[in-house]
Amino acid sequence: MVALVEMRGAAAAGPRMVSGDGRFQIGFAVRRFPTWWFLALDLCLVNRVWPRNPLAVRVKQSDLDYTVDQPVLQIAGACLLVRRDAYVAVGGFDERFTPLWFEDVDFCWSLNEAGRTVWYCSGAEVIHVGGHSISRLGAFHAKAYWYANMMRFAQKRFGAVRSRALRPLVVLGATLRGVIGASPSQLRVAWRALRSGDVATWYA
Repeated sequence: MVALVEMRGAAAAGPRMVSGDGRFQIGFAVRRFPTWWFLALDLCLVNRVWPRNPLAVRVKQSDLDYTVDQPVLQIAGACLLVRRDAYVAVGGFDERFTPLWFEDVDFCWSLNEAGRTVWYCSGAEVIHVGGHSISRLGAFHAKAYWYANMMRFAQKRFGAVRSRALRPLVVLGATLRGVIGASPSQLRVAWRALRSGDVATWYA
Protein backbone atom coordinates (compact mmCIF):
# COMPACT_ATOMS: atom_id res chain seq x y z
CA MET A 1 0.00 0.00 0.00
CA VAL A 2 2.89 2.35 0.75
CA ALA A 3 4.38 1.65 -2.67
CA LEU A 4 1.04 2.25 -4.37
CA VAL A 5 0.48 5.55 -2.56
CA GLU A 6 3.95 6.75 -3.52
CA MET A 7 3.66 5.61 -7.13
CA ARG A 8 0.17 7.05 -7.71
CA GLY A 9 0.53 10.16 -5.57
CA ALA A 10 -2.55 9.03 -3.68
CA ALA A 11 -3.77 10.41 -0.38
CA ALA A 12 -4.80 7.02 0.96
CA ALA A 13 -5.02 3.35 0.10
CA GLY A 14 -6.79 0.27 1.37
CA PRO A 15 -6.17 -3.45 0.88
CA ARG A 16 -8.01 -6.46 -0.39
CA MET A 17 -10.11 -7.17 2.70
CA VAL A 18 -11.20 -10.77 3.16
CA SER A 19 -13.22 -12.79 5.66
CA GLY A 20 -11.71 -15.66 7.62
CA ASP A 21 -12.62 -18.03 4.80
CA GLY A 22 -10.71 -15.92 2.27
CA ARG A 23 -13.69 -14.37 0.49
CA PHE A 24 -13.38 -10.74 -0.59
CA GLN A 25 -15.74 -8.58 1.47
CA ILE A 26 -17.76 -7.16 -1.41
CA GLY A 27 -19.97 -4.29 -0.33
CA PHE A 28 -17.82 -3.51 2.69
CA ALA A 29 -14.15 -3.13 1.75
CA VAL A 30 -14.79 -0.66 -1.08
CA ARG A 31 -17.85 1.49 -1.70
CA ARG A 32 -19.08 4.53 -3.51
CA PHE A 33 -20.49 7.28 -1.32
CA PRO A 34 -24.03 6.73 -0.04
CA THR A 35 -26.68 8.99 -1.50
CA TRP A 36 -29.68 10.33 0.43
CA TRP A 37 -31.89 7.86 -1.39
CA PHE A 38 -29.62 4.94 -0.53
CA LEU A 39 -29.86 5.82 3.17
CA ALA A 40 -33.62 6.23 2.91
CA LEU A 41 -34.04 2.82 1.25
CA ASP A 42 -31.67 1.25 3.76
CA LEU A 43 -33.64 2.61 6.69
CA CYS A 44 -36.87 1.24 5.23
CA LEU A 45 -35.30 -2.23 4.78
CA VAL A 46 -35.60 -2.03 0.98
CA ASN A 47 -31.89 -2.80 0.59
CA ARG A 48 -32.35 -5.89 2.72
CA VAL A 49 -35.46 -7.14 0.95
CA TRP A 50 -34.08 -6.22 -2.50
CA PRO A 51 -30.30 -6.29 -2.06
CA ARG A 52 -29.62 -6.20 -5.80
CA ASN A 53 -31.57 -3.02 -6.47
CA PRO A 54 -29.62 -0.67 -8.78
CA LEU A 55 -28.88 1.92 -6.11
CA ALA A 56 -27.55 -0.61 -3.61
CA VAL A 57 -25.43 -2.30 -6.28
CA ARG A 58 -23.93 1.04 -7.27
CA VAL A 59 -23.13 2.23 -3.74
CA LYS A 60 -21.81 -1.15 -2.58
CA GLN A 61 -19.78 -1.34 -5.80
CA SER A 62 -20.70 -4.95 -6.43
CA ASP A 63 -19.17 -4.65 -9.90
CA LEU A 64 -15.67 -4.01 -8.53
CA ASP A 65 -12.85 -5.97 -10.14
CA TYR A 66 -10.90 -6.62 -6.94
CA THR A 67 -7.95 -8.12 -8.84
CA VAL A 68 -6.93 -4.69 -10.19
CA ASP A 69 -5.43 -1.64 -8.47
CA GLN A 70 -7.76 1.30 -9.04
CA PRO A 71 -8.89 4.67 -7.69
CA VAL A 72 -12.05 4.42 -5.60
CA LEU A 73 -14.17 6.79 -3.56
CA GLN A 74 -14.22 5.05 -0.20
CA ILE A 75 -12.16 2.41 1.59
CA ALA A 76 -13.42 0.89 4.85
CA GLY A 77 -11.69 2.35 7.89
CA ALA A 78 -10.95 -1.15 9.20
CA CYS A 79 -7.66 -0.87 7.30
CA LEU A 80 -6.79 2.45 5.72
CA LEU A 81 -3.34 3.88 5.03
CA VAL A 82 -3.34 7.70 4.88
CA ARG A 83 -0.56 10.12 4.04
CA ARG A 84 0.11 12.51 6.90
CA ASP A 85 -0.07 15.61 4.71
CA ALA A 86 -3.44 14.55 3.31
CA TYR A 87 -4.75 13.76 6.79
CA VAL A 88 -3.72 17.19 8.08
CA ALA A 89 -5.02 18.97 4.98
CA VAL A 90 -8.61 17.80 5.56
CA GLY A 91 -8.49 18.11 9.34
CA GLY A 92 -8.35 14.40 10.09
CA PHE A 93 -11.38 12.44 11.19
CA ASP A 94 -14.44 14.37 12.34
CA GLU A 95 -14.62 13.41 16.01
CA ARG A 96 -18.37 13.97 16.11
CA PHE A 97 -18.60 10.45 14.67
CA THR A 98 -16.97 8.96 17.78
CA PRO A 99 -16.88 6.11 18.69
CA LEU A 100 -17.75 4.43 15.37
CA TRP A 101 -19.86 4.40 12.18
CA PHE A 102 -19.56 6.79 9.23
CA GLU A 103 -16.24 8.35 10.29
CA ASP A 104 -14.42 6.60 7.43
CA VAL A 105 -17.14 7.52 4.91
CA ASP A 106 -16.97 11.17 5.93
CA PHE A 107 -13.17 11.19 5.92
CA CYS A 108 -12.93 9.77 2.40
CA TRP A 109 -15.57 12.26 1.29
CA SER A 110 -13.38 15.08 2.64
CA LEU A 111 -10.37 13.73 0.76
CA ASN A 112 -12.42 13.62 -2.43
CA GLU A 113 -13.66 17.18 -1.92
CA ALA A 114 -10.06 18.30 -1.49
CA GLY A 115 -9.12 16.74 -4.84
CA ARG A 116 -7.18 13.90 -3.24
CA THR A 117 -7.39 10.33 -4.49
CA VAL A 118 -8.01 7.08 -2.63
CA TRP A 119 -6.77 3.83 -4.13
CA TYR A 120 -7.71 0.19 -3.72
CA CYS A 121 -4.57 -1.96 -3.52
CA SER A 122 -5.18 -5.47 -4.83
CA GLY A 123 -1.69 -6.65 -3.88
CA ALA A 124 -2.21 -6.15 -0.14
CA GLU A 125 -4.51 -8.46 1.77
CA VAL A 126 -5.81 -8.43 5.34
CA ILE A 127 -8.23 -10.72 7.15
CA HIS A 128 -11.04 -8.67 8.62
CA VAL A 129 -12.97 -10.51 11.32
CA GLY A 130 -15.01 -7.52 12.48
CA GLY A 131 -17.40 -6.97 15.33
CA HIS A 132 -14.88 -6.09 18.04
CA SER A 133 -15.95 -2.45 18.45
CA ILE A 134 -19.60 -3.45 18.41
CA SER A 135 -19.11 -6.13 21.07
CA ARG A 136 -17.47 -3.61 23.39
CA LEU A 137 -20.37 -1.19 23.00
CA GLY A 138 -23.19 -3.64 23.50
CA ALA A 139 -26.24 -4.26 21.33
CA PHE A 140 -28.18 -1.10 22.14
CA HIS A 141 -25.35 1.42 21.84
CA ALA A 142 -24.01 -0.16 18.66
CA LYS A 143 -27.39 0.39 17.00
CA ALA A 144 -27.98 3.80 18.57
CA TYR A 145 -24.61 5.13 17.39
CA TRP A 146 -25.24 3.82 13.88
CA TYR A 147 -28.51 5.72 13.56
CA ALA A 148 -27.15 8.86 15.25
CA ASN A 149 -23.98 9.02 13.17
CA MET A 150 -25.90 8.27 9.99
CA MET A 151 -28.00 11.34 10.80
CA ARG A 152 -24.87 13.39 11.54
CA PHE A 153 -23.42 12.32 8.20
CA ALA A 154 -26.66 13.19 6.37
CA GLN A 155 -26.82 16.62 7.97
CA LYS A 156 -23.20 17.36 7.14
CA ARG A 157 -23.31 16.11 3.56
CA PHE A 158 -26.93 16.58 2.46
CA GLY A 159 -28.04 19.55 4.56
CA ALA A 160 -30.41 20.10 7.47
CA VAL A 161 -33.66 19.85 5.52
CA ARG A 162 -32.89 16.56 3.81
CA SER A 163 -31.42 15.06 6.98
CA ARG A 164 -34.55 15.94 8.95
CA ALA A 165 -36.57 14.08 6.34
CA LEU A 166 -34.70 10.91 7.32
CA ARG A 167 -35.75 11.08 10.97
CA PRO A 168 -39.25 9.56 10.49
CA LEU A 169 -37.59 6.84 8.44
CA VAL A 170 -35.27 6.11 11.37
CA VAL A 171 -38.35 5.67 13.57
CA LEU A 172 -40.02 3.47 10.96
CA GLY A 173 -36.95 1.40 10.17
CA ALA A 174 -35.89 0.83 13.77
CA THR A 175 -39.46 -0.13 14.68
CA LEU A 176 -39.69 -2.62 11.82
CA ARG A 177 -36.33 -4.13 12.73
CA GLY A 178 -37.35 -4.28 16.36
CA VAL A 179 -40.60 -6.08 15.61
CA ILE A 180 -39.31 -8.42 12.90
CA GLY A 181 -36.13 -9.28 14.76
CA ALA A 182 -37.64 -9.17 18.25
CA SER A 183 -34.98 -6.61 19.15
CA PRO A 184 -35.65 -4.41 22.19
CA SER A 185 -32.53 -2.38 21.26
CA GLN A 186 -34.05 -1.32 17.95
CA LEU A 187 -37.31 -0.39 19.64
CA ARG A 188 -35.46 1.73 22.21
CA VAL A 189 -33.73 3.64 19.42
CA ALA A 190 -37.05 4.10 17.61
CA TRP A 191 -38.66 5.52 20.75
CA ARG A 192 -35.79 7.93 21.40
CA ALA A 193 -35.74 9.08 17.76
CA LEU A 194 -39.48 9.66 17.93
CA ARG A 195 -39.21 11.75 21.09
CA SER A 196 -36.18 13.90 20.25
CA GLY A 197 -34.48 15.41 17.24
CA ASP A 198 -31.18 15.64 19.14
CA VAL A 199 -29.26 12.54 18.06
CA ALA A 200 -27.02 12.72 21.13
CA THR A 201 -30.01 11.74 23.27
CA TRP A 202 -30.54 8.57 21.25
CA TYR A 203 -27.57 6.82 22.84
CA ALA A 204 -26.99 8.85 26.02
